[in-house]
Amino acid sequence: MYDSKLIRKKLEKQRKNNNSLKIHIMKVVNRALFATFLVLLTLTFIKIRPQFKTDLKKFVYQDNISFSKINEWYDKYLGGVLPFDLKIKDDNTQLVFNDTKDAFKKQEAYKDGVKIDVDKGYLVTAMNSGIIVYIGEKEGYSKVIIVQQVDGIDLWYGNVTNTNHKLYDYVEKGDVLGEVVDDKLYLVYQSKGEFLDYKEYLK
Repeated sequence: MYDSKLIRKKLEKQRKNNNSLKIHIMKVVNRALFATFLVLLTLTFIKIRPQFKTDLKKFVYQDNISFSKINEWYDKYLGGVLPFDLKIKDDNTQLVFNDTKDAFKKQEAYKDGVKIDVDKGYLVTAMNSGIIVYIGEKEGYSKVIIVQQVDGIDLWYGNVTNTNHKLYDYVEKGDVLGEVVDDKLYLVYQSKGEFLDYKEYLK
């Protein structure tokens, strides 16, 4: 004898799973259509108004684009990047770190920011969530990772090596960015091309 309630529950669960899959597929299709629309719109503007191409190049290559705000808008109106919910990090294996500022031994002004004494091999963690907009060398700072934080401030982490991140990776507050080359960490706070007083942020 079949259990009709059990069968009904299984059918209901299967129906919900099918509906969920359809919704996810529709979201992916909508994102693809939206991206196509933006590309076509941009190409149309370039064709109609050649000056638009120059303005676009200036905006992309010279101005300070707020990737964190774009990401926030994208998540709000179009959902996550993945077409379905995946738990990328396992809560049980997530690393836990003390407040980054607690590990700073000595601070002194350096160029446009601050030089901080830390332990050798110190693991540098993100002070705020944001998008990595630069990985490379900068004169006087050695290897630098710049994170454009969700608050709109670009924070430079200088003298950092062994990073597993790539350009435009999104990092959460507390995520490991890399480790110091020796026992010095350089931090520079910047917003809209202007350097900010580090003392306001390292209280």
